[in-house]
Amino acid sequence: MTTRAAARALYKALRWAGVTALDPFSDTTAAKDRTAAWDKRQPYLEEEVQALLASRGLRDRALILLCAHGGLRIMEALALTWGDIQGNALAVRRGKGGKGRRVTCSGTLPTALEAWCEVDGTPSRQIIGASQTAARERLRALYKRANAPYRGGHAFRHYAGTRLHTTLENAARHLGHVSIETTRIYAKWVDRSLKDKLARW
Repeated sequence: MTTRAAARALYKALRWAGVTALDPFSDTTAAKDRTAAWDKRQPYLEEEVQALLASRGLRDRALILLCAHGGLRIMEALALTWGDIQGNALAVRRGKGGKGRRVTCSGTLPTALEAWCEVDGTPSRQIIGASQTAARERLRALYKRANAPYRGGHAFRHYAGTRLHTTLENAARHLGHVSIETTRIYAKWVDRSLKDKLARW
């Protein structure tokens, strides 16, 4: 699929430059991806998240927990200001598609935010204060230092989904999913029933 996209871009550039009028890929479609959605991006494991949290700075810990416990996307976590903390909940004002939602905090998250707030707690200021690129590079470096596989920032959100998978409605509400079918993916990652049954054959 990547090769096809590159070839189409090349011919588009050639047509723009007046070198050719050909458009050989105009009636082609990309092959359907047969990889199941839950096999593409795996969530972080509990031990990986705990290893990362074991000895990190206050700012790093706050970011990790916003994503791993709050289930926030990187862009949502970075957009949060101290004023968005409303008791034991977070007001996500600019979520995916510009939608807002209210996210209930885990028992651990407020403590981490309070500790970081003592260092940097200006109400109008962003809690983390970084670009998405900088945040992802920071997480990549932290995982490398912890000798754990880096699966991207979104894998923290998947981790939150797997923790709540037993009640799909709760997981969907926590993660802000419009369709519960999206949430069912998280159940696939932790569903061991088929594997356990086959193991007893």
